[in-house]
Amino acid sequence: MSDPYHILKENLEGNLDRITPIIRGWSKIFQFKVSDGEPFYIEFKNDKAAVVKGEHQSPIATLIVKKEDLVKILRGELDANQAFFKGVLKISGNILETLNLKKVLDAFGK
Repeated sequence: MSDPYHILKENLEGNLDRITPIIRGWSKIFQFKVSDGEPFYIEFKNDKAAVVKGEHQSPIATLIVKKEDLVKILRGELDANQAFFKGVLKISGNILETLNLKKVLDAFGK
């Protein structure tokens, strides 16, 4: 099993040209609390994205999920919407903003 932190970091850094039109003007932080792993967050700011280990004081939304399930979501093996509705993925904070995050994640596979 791979580490979701590294998968996200590699995908964001390797696809900045694809995601820049999506994240243009954003100032948003999405926290990931991996129930069986280390927490990390993605910070979108100044048309850039950074994946940072640890917890942020004021994320726009927090996603709580098992490591294995997050890896499946990131690899496209598990749909994030289905995971949410099945209770595999829990979200607190601004749920609607996570739809914007999904657009970024979907850009990896294109």
